[in-house]
Amino acid sequence: MQSSMNRFTRKTKTVNTEATPLPQPDLLARMSYAFLVVSAVLMSLPPHANAQNIGPLYPHLHADLNRTWTDGATPGELATGEHDAINENFLLSMDLGVSLRQSLGDWGQLEGFGNWNFTGYRDDDSDVEWRDENEEAFLKLTQLPVGLEVRAGRYLNRFGVENTRHLHGRDWLQSSLVNGRFLNGANLSTEGAEITWIPKTRGEFQFALSTSFGRVVSHAHGDHGDEGHDDHGDEGHDNHGDEGHDEGHDDDDHHDDDHDDDHGEEHDDHDDDHGEEHDDHDDDHGEEHDDHDDDEHDDDHSDEHDDEHESAGEIEGDLITSRFMVRYAANDFHQFTAGASVAHGETHDGDATIYGLDASYLWRENGFEPGGRSVTFQNEMMFRELDFDEGSRSDSEFGGYSQVLLGMNDYVQTGLRLGYVDGIGEEEARTRISPMMVLIPYAEDRNDRLRLTAQLSFDDREKSGSAQSVAIGVRYEWGGAEVR
Repeated sequence: MQSSMNRFTRKTKTVNTEATPLPQPDLLARMSYAFLVVSAVLMSLPPHANAQNIGPLYPHLHADLNRTWTDGATPGELATGEHDAINENFLLSMDLGVSLRQSLGDWGQLEGFGNWNFTGYRDDDSDVEWRDENEEAFLKLTQLPVGLEVRAGRYLNRFGVENTRHLHGRDWLQSSLVNGRFLNGANLSTEGAEITWIPKTRGEFQFALSTSFGRVVSHAHGDHGDEGHDDHGDEGHDNHGDEGHDEGHDDDDHHDDDHDDDHGEEHDDHDDDHGEEHDDHDDDHGEEHDDHDDDEHDDDHSDEHDDEHESAGEIEGDLITSRFMVRYAANDFHQFTAGASVAHGETHDGDATIYGLDASYLWRENGFEPGGRSVTFQNEMMFRELDFDEGSRSDSEFGGYSQVLLGMNDYVQTGLRLGYVDGIGEEEARTRISPMMVLIPYAEDRNDRLRLTAQLSFDDREKSGSAQSVAIGVRYEWGGAEVR
C-alpha cells in the first residue's frame, strides 16, 4: 500500500498558480477598440448638429473599421482593391477632407477638394503598419460660359460609375472584380487637368462630356496587396443614386460617402457619374553556366516578366480618359442614366486601352425629398486591350458587374452584386456573388451618421477553386456633400 502511495506521489506535479501577464494591446488595437466604443455611444445618442462651414471651407471626417474572415483562401488572395483587407486582422481607415466653395461673381464659382487618408493594419508577421496618402487635391471653376467646367490637380478619374467614389463612398466592403483589375485597384487617379461640358437642356434629358489629360498617381497603400490581388473590384457604390448623378446638377454636392444621404442628395452631383514591380531579377547565375544556358535563362526570364506584367496591366504613365453621360428623368421618382468611357495609358511594358459602358436605374419613393424607400440597379462592363512593346504581342479581357441596392426604409438597406472578370496571363477568371446589408441607426441627421455593414462573398476561381468570406464594417461619417 505504501509503495502504491509512493508511486502516486512521484507522478504528481506542482501546479504553477502564478498568473501570466496578458499582452498589452498596441496602438492599432487600442484605436480599434476605442472606435467601437465611441460608435456604440453614438448609436445611443440623438442626432447631432449639422456640420458647420468655416467661411468657404466645409470640413469632412470619415472613419472605417473593417474585419474579414475567409474560408478556402486568405483575405489577401481574395482582395480586389487598394483598400481591401489582406488578412483577418482589423483594418482601420480614417479620412480627413475639406471642400471649398467660393463665388467669383461674374467669373463663375471656385470650388475645390482635398483629403488625406490614414490606414492602419497588421501584416502577416503581426507588425502594425500605417500608410498615409493624399488621395485628392484639386481646384475647379464652374458656372463658366456655355456650361463649361475646368478641374486641375490630383483627382479620381471620371471613368465609369465607381471610380469617382472614395472608400467611404462605397456601399460594399470589397471592391468589385473588374474595377480592381482594370482600374489600378479600383482607384484610378490622375495628376493633370480636366474639362467638362454640361450643355443646358430643357426637359427631362441631361448630358455631360468630360475629358482628362495627365499622369497616373501611384497609391502608397496599394502595397499591401502583394498577397494576391488578382482582381480588384466591383462593388462600391457610394451613393444610392450616385450611379447616376455624376453629371448633372450641382456637381460638387455629391457626398461620395453617403448613399443614404443620397437617399436624397444624389441628384446634386454631376461629377459622380461622370464617372466618377516587377522585381528586377539577377541575371548572374555563376560561371558554371555556358552562354547557351544564359541565353535560355534570359528567354525564360523575359517570358516570366511579360506574364507578370501582362497579368497586372496597370497604367503607370500618361493617361487620357473621356466619358459621355446622358440622364433621363421621367419624373421626380424615376431616373435612368447611361454612360460610355474610354481610357488610354502607358503600362510598364506597353500600353493599355480600356472601354467601359454603364447603365443605371434609380427609383425613390419621395422623389427629390430625402428619406423613404428606394431601388438602385447599377451595371458596368469593361473591355481592356493590352499591347506589349516586345514582339508586338497583345491580349484582351472582359469584365463587369451588376448590382441592386434596396432601401427598405431610412434605416435598413440590402443589396446583391454579381461580378465577373476574364482570365489573362497569370490572372485567373473569377465570378463573385456578394449579398450585403446596411443598418443606419439614426438616419434623421443627414450629416452625421453611423453605418453598420455586413457582407458575404462567394468566389469561384477558375484555377484556385471556390472560397467564401464574411466582412463586417463600422463607418462613421461627418460633414456635408463633397465637391467632386
